[in-house]
Amino acid sequence: MTEARRVKEGQRLAESIIKEVKELPRLKLHDGFINPVYLPYISDTTRVQIFFDGSSSGKSVFLATRCVLDALQGRRYAP
Repeated sequence: MTEARRVKEGQRLAESIIKEVKELPRLKLHDGFINPVYLPYISDTTRVQIFFDGSSSGKSVFLATRCVLDALQGRRYAP
């Protein structure tokens, strides 16, 4: 296989992947799924964030949800 042909196939593959990603369904979160206190931080990109609150306030659920949402949106935070 020639180099030009490899490049062309790679471009076709990249275009098909981009098309598939654009066609992914939107994720809808119901009201009350995340504690409203934490909503301002859903897209915060501050390097260090410290969350503290009482027990059963939803910190762990919020942070796990935010990690999943970041991954689904392709956001990566490298050290």
